Amino acid sequence: MLYNLIDDVDDNMVNERIKDAISEWGTLESFFNSPDIHYSRQAFNDCVRKGKIPPLSVLLEIAKKLNCDMGYLLCEYNERHHVIADVKEATGLETEVINIILNMKNSFLKLSILNELLQDDYFLAIIDLLYMADYHREKGKELNNIEDRVRSDYDAAETPEEKAKFKKRYCDYRNEHRLHDANVLANCYRLTTAFSRLIDKRYKPLPEINTSDIEARWKQEHIKKEDHSLF
Repeated sequence: MLYNLIDDVDDNMVNERIKDAISEWGTLESFFNSPDIHYSRQAFNDCVRKGKIPPLSVLLEIAKKLNCDMGYLLCEYNERHHVIADVKEATGLETEVINIILNMKNSFLKLSILNELLQDDYFLAIIDLLYMADYHREKGKELNNIEDRVRSDYDAAETPEEKAKFKKRYCDYRNEHRLHDANVLANCYRLTTAFSRLIDKRYKPLPEINTSDIEARWKQEHIKKEDHSLF
């Protein structure tokens, strides 16, 4: 991954990172009074005032006490552990998700199941179908907002020509909206089928759904119709 540039990090940033990390643990006083830390709060405050970082040996003790990497304290990366920073950069997964996966290593069964799922064609199909269903649903929400604006423009129009223009525009957006809704329903059906096949482990081919025929039939029935209900 791309770590923070050394030139972009100074001793003051490191001390601020240390203070923030300690504040998540508890208070500065209780932390530096801990028998695990051979450094006083006064000495740390002096470092902060002078713009210098504590000695390396102290940083190691602090990192161990806070259960984080030295690189995190030194602001080389913004995750508490470099493995999380690397995985996050490579995959785009959230920190919480990466922690869940890493914690699964304590349970061989859980990790083996996840390993098998990520290699299963049905599971991968479910991921793709979820993505497509979400895409069409979000497009529907976007079009819904556009329809509201066009409807407002229609209400504000003063001439028959303007009203006809906004009415046609509204109908076009409404038809596109319906097509996205139809795709959401089709993908939900595929999701149900894929999940069922994943659970029962029959691994039969997914049923073919000729979406082109569905869309063609829908277009014949709806695409040329005008929506008069709102006008």
